[in-house]
Amino acid sequence: MKRIYTQNISALASKYPALAKSLDDLAMPSEYQYVAAKNGQPNSKVTRDGKDYYYHSTYDPQKESSKYIQTYYADHEQQCLNAAFAIVIGLGCGYHVFDLINKVTWLRELIIIEPDMALFKTILNHVDLTELISHQKISFVLGDVNLDTFRNLHAAQWLNLGGVIIVPSLFMTNYAKEYLDKVNSLVAEFIQEKDFNARTYIKCGRPMLENQFKNIPFMFSCPPVNELFGKFEGVPCICIASGPSLNDYLEDLKKIRDKAIFICADSAFKVLIENGIKPDIVTAIDPLPGKFKYFEENSHLTKDILLVAGTTTYPGMLTSWQGPIRIMLQGSKQFGFYFEDVAYPCVERFPDFHTVALSSLMIADKLGGNPIVLVGQDLCLGKTDHAQGTSLAQSIDIIEENGKYYARDKSWKEFVKRCTMTGIKAPGFFNSIPIKLSFIILALYPDVKTFEGISQILESKGLVDKNANINESYVFSYIDKMREDPRIKEYDVWEELIKKGYINNEGKVLERISWGNNDKRLRLDKRYKRFEKLILYTLSCAFKWDSEVYPITKYDNSFVYTLPNFAFYIREFENYITKCNKKNVYNLTSSGAKINGAEQIDRQFFYNCFGLNINRIALFDKRETKKRDARSYLQIQLELCRRAIEWLNDVYIEIKARKSEKYKVKYFILRGKIDLFQIDQSAFMRLVALHTPSYTIRNSKNGFKNYINISEEESYRKKYVSLIRMLMQIQKGTKKLKNSLIMAQDSFK
Repeated sequence: MKRIYTQNISALASKYPALAKSLDDLAMPSEYQYVAAKNGQPNSKVTRDGKDYYYHSTYDPQKESSKYIQTYYADHEQQCLNAAFAIVIGLGCGYHVFDLINKVTWLRELIIIEPDMALFKTILNHVDLTELISHQKISFVLGDVNLDTFRNLHAAQWLNLGGVIIVPSLFMTNYAKEYLDKVNSLVAEFIQEKDFNARTYIKCGRPMLENQFKNIPFMFSCPPVNELFGKFEGVPCICIASGPSLNDYLEDLKKIRDKAIFICADSAFKVLIENGIKPDIVTAIDPLPGKFKYFEENSHLTKDILLVAGTTTYPGMLTSWQGPIRIMLQGSKQFGFYFEDVAYPCVERFPDFHTVALSSLMIADKLGGNPIVLVGQDLCLGKTDHAQGTSLAQSIDIIEENGKYYARDKSWKEFVKRCTMTGIKAPGFFNSIPIKLSFIILALYPDVKTFEGISQILESKGLVDKNANINESYVFSYIDKMREDPRIKEYDVWEELIKKGYINNEGKVLERISWGNNDKRLRLDKRYKRFEKLILYTLSCAFKWDSEVYPITKYDNSFVYTLPNFAFYIREFENYITKCNKKNVYNLTSSGAKINGAEQIDRQFFYNCFGLNINRIALFDKRETKKRDARSYLQIQLELCRRAIEWLNDVYIEIKARKSEKYKVKYFILRGKIDLFQIDQSAFMRLVALHTPSYTIRNSKNGFKNYINISEEESYRKKYVSLIRMLMQIQKGTKKLKNSLIMAQDSFK
């Protein structure tokens, strides 16, 4: 028994040292016992309230397990066939886990959740689980689980990229239904979060990555916001977002301006300033430049206001800011950006969030704010989606089609009106951009007459970069979204306008003009011709906002419509408030969606929250400039890039020289080369991974397939090809990383 336990705990310690120590130190309760089934196979027993519960069959555990997995497969055959990942809840002696692996051989990752650590230790003392523990594709989670469990688990990062099956043990099915429901709910929420992140990265991935490298100078010169934590204990904080109700409370905010810390989202800044309200802190996380134009043009308004920005925030925002700047880090340190770790080695990171308004709440909480009042935090749709006067505000209609409800931007009506009343007049306008695209932009922006003007519009929407190159990922993300909408099948803005009689079949012929920059014209012309229809669809979606909406509960239990991303933000607010056990968060709103944990208050309660004027001077305490030189760290990574590229070139030369060798020989030679690779730098490989498509890395992994039905040579051929593909992508990623590092160096000039 001692030998088996030693082997198990040693295997566990090699992968999960902290977990192994916790288990080793765990005192075993007397109600847990190892027992043998009647056929001699291992089993375990738990005694509760004088009653014995056996984890497996007391007669034949293996037979019971095999039958259970066969039944599960038959009941969930399609899900199993589509599965790339599996989550097993409840381990016991592991019979069902082995049966599952042998049945669903194409799994890429397996996560085993065992909520009962005492039971797990009982099994470790008697059953050899080293094969499961040591398996590269199997991860263990012990004890209770929450969203952070999955966020911090490497194996879970792929769950949204393939089918997932959740397989509870028979014991858990019979005795822990509530726990199973909890895990199912958490997994669904986590996958939704990952999907949300994926859509964000499709639209903003490249700008976010570029911003991180461009913002390296700020990381090494600006202090973290964490230095302010706890400096305002008991001071009222108001978190101001740009929801429609903000306009209703501007006069109230003026009256208590000197009695609270005002923390506003970047999108609400313009409304506050134009109404004579100067916030103390502005939070900004958006990587795209669209809504930051106001700040760049009015940077003088930012003096003496603290900016709290993320490392992926649009760099122009930080460059133009004239007040103090502090940086906030978010997400798991395990997946953090290398230069964040170097610049802020011991700084606490904020949980993942996807809306700037939640970052305001988190900062207020960490400052010690009490009470914390949310203003303009509606997260639902009224006559507009944001407060009037913000850069994001759009007047909307809720329309019904085939039993579903959609939000449509009212500017679409104005667009059609312009088309029917005056037509499109654009003397001197360029013809290189397709007429359909020009038609839409001209209708929405009649004052635009030049290439530079239209480029600015497209860039602000994230459709092109500053050189007028199309952001293809953004376009395809919209196309994918539209394919899921049954109404889009035969939908085309151009045909719809013709059908309604707003334009004729020929449209409006635009005159040619002389281009100032031929290179830019040719590049723009070529790329637009290639993606004309995609761009048209994208613009119709971006300008003619038409998204499905859902009913959600208000504080008075009536219903209001909201967008899917707003509903996602509500859950994020609720999760944070619940996790931190906050009892002092209030929501000043009469029409907003209900946020559980944030009590709705009226104006009278609002005024009672504030007492004497407060002293804000601590907000602007300056910290000594950092001594670390970012450029030296950039140079180190550039040298590693050079060595990696050189090594990869040598590998390819070796591969070509052994072209005629058998795949088994070539595979082991390649494996040996990889094992001898001298750059043992996890930080460097993390940076390379940022520049390598995730689907490539995932597809390069071998699953649980044992290749029983193919020859040995074919088996090694598959493994060899998988390695080659991965190396090719690493080579591409390394070259892209080199360019990013050079770009970061240039940002110091």
